[in-house]
Amino acid sequence: MKTLKELYLFAKKELKEKEEGEALILSEAFLSAGRREISLYGEKTVPETESEKFLEAVKMRKENRPLQYITGYEYFGDMKLEVGEGVLIPREDTLPLCEVAAEFAGDKNVLGIDLCSGSGAIALYIVNKCKNSKVYAMELYEGAIKYLEKNIEAYGEKRVNFIKGDVLENPDENLPELDFIVSNPPYILTSEVASLQEEVKKEPVTALDGGEDGLVFYRHIVKEWGRKLKKGGLMAFEADPQEMEDIKKLLLNGGFDNIGIVNDLGDLQRVVYGYKK
Repeated sequence: MKTLKELYLFAKKELKEKEEGEALILSEAFLSAGRREISLYGEKTVPETESEKFLEAVKMRKENRPLQYITGYEYFGDMKLEVGEGVLIPREDTLPLCEVAAEFAGDKNVLGIDLCSGSGAIALYIVNKCKNSKVYAMELYEGAIKYLEKNIEAYGEKRVNFIKGDVLENPDENLPELDFIVSNPPYILTSEVASLQEEVKKEPVTALDGGEDGLVFYRHIVKEWGRKLKKGGLMAFEADPQEMEDIKKLLLNGGFDNIGIVNDLGDLQRVVYGYKK
């Protein structure tokens, strides 16, 4: 049997081309051993079954399976969200969109919808920061829905309600008027999907492919979902920096004003928003 230290050093060597710290993340997830435990109890032997699971995880990561799919979770804000095959992995680039919506919601009693909700990261972030808000989380694909429902149960505060539906269809007439609409829809050009990083291509293509010009979802949401928005209501999107001007035009032509753009932590334009006239 191998020791904690031997397994950790093996992972570190195997994953040397990955981000620093991934060997430690796998050690924490599969061996329940962080830096402190490895330092203090590194000579402790690990049961064969645990070793095998850990070594298999290292092998999968070396083969570019997303780290979050291996561990089964990703941290987003103060939440530890469940993720896996079939759902887009939450990323810090999405935090500015959450903050725009949270600033709009504040302490008001508001109702919004998160379209293409995936893991539910955006909807859940909003209700956890804004205690009087309620949010619908809309998702179509079963691969994502199973994680969305688990995350709603863990963090939804009984103020996030799941709706199964296709964003590219018109809104249900019975859906009430909304105070805000947020979305991180698929926005990668179809022609660029094949050239994505190998591990990104292991995420669901349905969460990545935004059509020939990357604007299929934005165009439909502004035109059709905008009808469900109250006057003065917020519509906000995450988007590719190169698509910002096109989306601004969609919003302006769709009856929105006070258009704004917010940068992400890498100082790239990442969020575009407007308010319904």
